[in-house]
Amino acid sequence: MPAFNDGIAGRPGYLATIADVVAEKTAAKTDGEYPVLVAQDEGQGCVSKGESPAPDYADILYLYTYSERSRSLCLTLYAYTPGQRQSAHDRTISASTGQNYGRPLVGSVRAVPIGSDVIVFTPAFLSLLHWRTRLDAGDTRVAAKTERHFSDPTITFGDLNLNLLELRARVGQRRAFENRVLLVLLCVFSGLASAALGWLYLMYAGINRQFSEVTDSVPSLKAYLLEDLAVLATRAERDFHLRQMEAQKQTRAESLLRHTREDLTRRLQFLLSVLPDDEARSQIHACLAADDAEQMADVLRQFQDRIGTKTSDERLGLLLESLKPYCTEEGFADYRSRAFDLLKESGFRLARDFVVKAHDHARARARELEQNTAVEDVEDVP
Repeated sequence: MPAFNDGIAGRPGYLATIADVVAEKTAAKTDGEYPVLVAQDEGQGCVSKGESPAPDYADILYLYTYSERSRSLCLTLYAYTPGQRQSAHDRTISASTGQNYGRPLVGSVRAVPIGSDVIVFTPAFLSLLHWRTRLDAGDTRVAAKTERHFSDPTITFGDLNLNLLELRARVGQRRAFENRVLLVLLCVFSGLASAALGWLYLMYAGINRQFSEVTDSVPSLKAYLLEDLAVLATRAERDFHLRQMEAQKQTRAESLLRHTREDLTRRLQFLLSVLPDDEARSQIHACLAADDAEQMADVLRQFQDRIGTKTSDERLGLLLESLKPYCTEEGFADYRSRAFDLLKESGFRLARDFVVKAHDHARARARELEQNTAVEDVEDVP
């Protein structure tokens, strides 16, 4: 077992182990004829109870009590007779008093102490029971009991011989079992902790996915653990709506710019068809190639001012000239008549709009006829 388990498990139960060994030896020596109980008694400190006059008794029992704090082990021999009267020295003993290594004790009895013995172990002796302590030949000469010294690894308690090496082995076995239990508990705790962390990570990942659907910024693990998720969700929803509004605003601005550019392009292309000045037409071509809305607006204002110096009849006539390439003479005459009628009835703006629409329609129809003619020519080729 790793050494750090010793620190976690705490101080070994030296006296508990010694008491178990003594009880086992007592039960074996008496062939299990009498109850042999072991109990921890820190409050009394395993102080000898003294002796009471031996009454006429039907049975006896051994009670070993130990104290880890005072490093003492006490043997009290009790005698009892079923149904005997209560006295000042007796006590009630039952199977729940302690662990029994001898004959089972049925029910509870009123028992009287008839003999006792106590041994107090020195810290030096108990330190030798630790399984990681190295033993030398001189270490067996230790004070195992107050004012009692031993020259070999065996000590005597009552009529029992206790071997230091046997006690040391039993302490090691007891601690090894405790360490194994502790290791299992640590493994279980680690597994539960890992499962909890995994569950926490899955929950955090799910929250992140939900937040990523509405926001670019996801909460940090610290915020997820320490802050209110409702507040985080409200904040994310607010940011989402703000970004939506910004996106809609940008979309509207882009759409407006696109429509403005398309309108400017259409109007400049129309000017190309009505302006006879080659220099002006070259400037308009360069402006259209640059595709700059601001520049296109400046050029359009510049050449609209030139057209604006003419009378309404002259300006409308220039606009009508752009229809000639796309229609017959009869069609052009019809457009001209309808345009001047609108000029007289509704003014120049409506007449201009009529000519512009007629121009776009005639040009589209002419392109369509040109494409159909090209297809027919391809089909006629053998």
